[in-house]
Amino acid sequence: MIKDNIIRHQVARKAEVANIGKKIVEFNGQEIGIFHVNGEYYAWRNICPHAGAPVCEGIVHGTNLPSNVYEYEFGLEGEILRCPWHGWEFNLKSGEQLVDEHVKLKKVPIEADNTNIYICKKERVREGTMNLKMSHYHIKSVKWGEDTQYNAGQLTINRQYLLNYLKSKKEFSDIELTDIDLISPNTSTRVVNIFDVFAARAKVGEHESDYPGVLGGMKPAGEGETAVLDDFTVLVLSSKQDKDNKILDMSGPAVEVTPYANMCHLAIKAQPKNDDLPTGEYYGALKQLGLFAGCYLAYAASKQVTNLASVYHTGSLNEELPKAVYICMIASHQKSEPGEPILYGDDVSGLLPTILHPNEMLDGAVIAPYWNLGIDTYSFQNNPVVLNLYEKHGVEVNFSGVVVYVANITREKRARSVTMIQNLVSSVLGADIAIVSKLGGGIPESDLMMTIEALEEKEIDTSAVIWSSYNDGTIEDSLSANSTAADALASVGCYDIKLDIDPQNKVVGGDTVGPFSGDPNEDPLPAGSALQVHYRTISGAISQLGASKVAMSEI
Repeated sequence: MIKDNIIRHQVARKAEVANIGKKIVEFNGQEIGIFHVNGEYYAWRNICPHAGAPVCEGIVHGTNLPSNVYEYEFGLEGEILRCPWHGWEFNLKSGEQLVDEHVKLKKVPIEADNTNIYICKKERVREGTMNLKMSHYHIKSVKWGEDTQYNAGQLTINRQYLLNYLKSKKEFSDIELTDIDLISPNTSTRVVNIFDVFAARAKVGEHESDYPGVLGGMKPAGEGETAVLDDFTVLVLSSKQDKDNKILDMSGPAVEVTPYANMCHLAIKAQPKNDDLPTGEYYGALKQLGLFAGCYLAYAASKQVTNLASVYHTGSLNEELPKAVYICMIASHQKSEPGEPILYGDDVSGLLPTILHPNEMLDGAVIAPYWNLGIDTYSFQNNPVVLNLYEKHGVEVNFSGVVVYVANITREKRARSVTMIQNLVSSVLGADIAIVSKLGGGIPESDLMMTIEALEEKEIDTSAVIWSSYNDGTIEDSLSANSTAADALASVGCYDIKLDIDPQNKVVGGDTVGPFSGDPNEDPLPAGSALQVHYRTISGAISQLGASKVAMSEI
């Protein structure tokens, strides 16, 4: 069944319109004038019905009212809009032209709350469509304080309360929290031994479940309301030095290559209480640590009302547009640990290609594997392909769904996976366009290449997100690029390029880093010193999902 759904889009703040009386905004390629008239707000298309002039750019004034002969009464001050081209005048409350009430401006439906003004757009959606509302809390600064709260861009955290909350969790009975710190942009700070990066999010409302299968009980992710701390992450630091651990500088040359350098962070380090704790159990506890901390902070912020929200659903109908599907590799069996909580808490050891709603990807159904090779949990939570397809949904494409898959280590399993992806994308989802991403290198390249070829065989226009190593300095060192079917590739950069980074005054996460080569004969380096590192070592610099700030271009 089809129903009409009203979606609100924030376009202005009430204060800025009230201060000057009007504001012209752009929405869906159209200019709209928003006016403040006697305490109320009205919106009109910026097109004069007379000759198409930008009518909202005209002056707002009053007019002469009907009166007796030789009497002149002026009124309606601030309610009349005069077109700048030919002087036609319109009542801003009704939109009617003063001379002929049948000639009107085109009204735009809006709503206003205590702070913001929204354009209300009616969309036709299928009944039962999964809807996700993300309420945004933009973080400009962080500090320790008496209460954990959000206020006008500042996140204040009671350090002891947060520690007490985390220590009370039974999931952390085998680990010990050893360090917790706040990290701000534009400071001489380096964070080392980063195991994973998490967005701070929490479900809002009764009977909700945060990260089903990992923290909360099983239910579909991707519905209801989620509080989101924007421009903020939780960095979880490992006590086990590993070549795949990441570093993050908040000043110096590395700032230019990672989006995380412009965000605020909570950094938490924990170590096993006993040396015999299995590595998989330790890493699993670190994942839960980052998720619990993010939920705690986002839930505290959600006590404040925000009018900044995004609504995600795939129910908008435009049958003339091509259908687009995203095929996302979420793990590689070439390097995995039993019990990794990747998909709804499952380690995906037996996963066959599976269809997910895009909202599930954004709302915590997928957690990054333990092996951080150009991908982290924050990247899955803010998957750039999903977000970009949502921006184009109903305008350029119909976003029809996501297929998740894994890289396999045998030919038989790889052939089975590729065949299923081909069938799901072409026959079940009916895609015209496909975008494919992978995780890791080597074996995953084979899965990616065969997937591209199988989809192109079905005449589905397919593009892929790939990285390169530093073999010959070209994109052709990627196996996928050597397929003639792979003729639309998006580069996320070369992970082997080296960068000289400056020393930092403050170091969080350890006294030494490296060796990044993995050679046991190499000595670790002082953590705060000047270093030469590969792009892949810098947290967020190379994202296999497409969020990199660097890329290789064809010449």
